[in-house]
Amino acid sequence: MTKAQASESAALMFNCELVALVPLSKNWEYNQGNAIKVIFRVDKEKPIEMEWVMPVGNPIAKKEDFMNKPIQNGKKIVVRAGTESPRDFTFSLSG
Repeated sequence: MTKAQASESAALMFNCELVALVPLSKNWEYNQGNAIKVIFRVDKEKPIEMEWVMPVGNPIAKKEDFMNKPIQNGKKIVVRAGTESPRDFTFSLSG
């Protein structure tokens, strides 16, 4: 979860198959439509650009194998979501 004092915060949730970005702030609205552009970067690795689907209002994606190693070995992940007015969210991978 991003820091609570941030004006725009979100939670990044992982399970065995999926990854989801859940906004905790009403100040940010997702793009219209059923997909959203997401770019994420673990530490200073090369950014990965994807298009995530939005079946229930929160962007989700299949957790790909290439995500596993960087997430397990990284210290933080930065997620940029949105097309028209993207937002950056920083998450700690410690713990």
